Amino acid sequence: MGSWEQAVLELLQENGCKPWREGELICASLRGQGGEYDLYLLVKQQMLVSVARWPKEVPDERQMEMAHFLHLANFGLLLGCFELDFDQGDLRYRCCLYQPGPPPLKEALRRYLFTPVLMMERYAPGIQAVLEKGCLARRALALCEGEA
Repeated sequence: MGSWEQAVLELLQENGCKPWREGELICASLRGQGGEYDLYLLVKQQMLVSVARWPKEVPDERQMEMAHFLHLANFGLLLGCFELDFDQGDLRYRCCLYQPGPPPLKEALRRYLFTPVLMMERYAPGIQAVLEKGCLARRALALCEGEA
């Protein structure tokens, strides 16, 4: 096991997660206001890709409004982005860290490891508004960014 991989596993366990493997992915579940998020981590050489998945699929009839919401949310983001799979309705947030050499300091690694879940939590009110209340994208975004 590489030192990057070991550092990721240790951080997950320190934060109360019980990681498991799916092929080359390290997986964990984290609970938040939007439900239970699945976190998928790919550790390759000197890179970490961290992806959180929204617990519910986006139904076909809400996908265009959700795509608009995610587009508006992504515009100002500096670290990572939201994604929507139109075929399966999966809503995800992804970020990536590349750093040559040994794993970064624990706090820096934690930031990249958990950013997708934190962003799901930050935008959960808007995501839920679009999914469950039929809210329009701009109004839903205002719920997340303090403009409502």
